[in-house]
Amino acid sequence: VQAAREAARRAQCSNNLKQIALAFHNYHDTHGTFPPAYIPDENGQPKHSWRVLILPFLEQSRIYEQYKFDEPWNSPNNMAVTSQAVPVYSCPSSPAGSPGSTETSYMVITGPGTVFDADKACKISEIVDGTSNTLMVVEVKGTGVNWAEPKDLDASTVTYPLGSGTGTSPDSNHPGGLNVALCDGSVRFISDSISPQVFGALMTKAGAEMIPGF
Repeated sequence: VQAAREAARRAQCSNNLKQIALAFHNYHDTHGTFPPAYIPDENGQPKHSWRVLILPFLEQSRIYEQYKFDEPWNSPNNMAVTSQAVPVYSCPSSPAGSPGSTETSYMVITGPGTVFDADKACKISEIVDGTSNTLMVVEVKGTGVNWAEPKDLDASTVTYPLGSGTGTSPDSNHPGGLNVALCDGSVRFISDSISPQVFGALMTKAGAEMIPGF
């Protein structure tokens, strides 16, 4: 029974990522790029997350319209908005994935060479490694991060094997691995034991690496 329940939760998690990936592509259709990891403030520091930017493409326009982009994500006004749950951002296998949770289970990987290099917005045409060979969004376990907080995973902090529970690497509450969305919109289940070379190649958009089956 427990195994069947976990299989259902993993399938729902995969569906969450499919919805997020579709929202990214609809954002690209509208704006000509994927959203950046964050919109910076006047000092260049993260102010607004990609998870806020794609809300209209997740049928969450009501929350999006309440959000004030001229204020920080954690201003009193915006905290009142972001205290509302966006169910698609929480994996149901996560202890924080209960109804009403505001903790995100999904992050992008940031850093030089990735699709989400700081506040730079990336076009599909820039992903020369191929969209099916490049990560878009990954699961992260126990983030403690509100879905609106402009915080994601730095590629330089990823440690292996995945699933080590460090909080600085892709991880999940699913046995043996985690769900990821690729830039072509597909969702894959990746083993915790994936080689560092293969996962490192998946993190880059133009690394020209050979990526064997994964």
